[in-house]
Amino acid sequence: MHNLAAIPVFLGLPAAAASYSWRSFRTGQRGFGLYSAGTAITMLATMALASAGFSQSPRLVSLGGLFQRASIVTGFAWLTALSARALQHAPATLTAQPPAT
Repeated sequence: MHNLAAIPVFLGLPAAAASYSWRSFRTGQRGFGLYSAGTAITMLATMALASAGFSQSPRLVSLGGLFQRASIVTGFAWLTALSARALQHAPATLTAQPPAT
């Protein structure tokens, strides 16, 4: 169950970052587009290295967990940055009016 639940994280986050990179470039947000593309590439690369380590590749066997955590941190950092950007661009909420007396 644990490995099955990880699929959306380890495949969904790089896919979301790649698609958001494309969107950012199209809207002229080059900096965030590069960050999103870098996130997608880094997550995929570190996942491949982690997988090689977990598959007992002699040079990577002791580093599999480190690469897995690097992938997680990279993806969640991007998700946090994306959320912060969304909050910055969110419309201001209306303040509640006191009831009329």
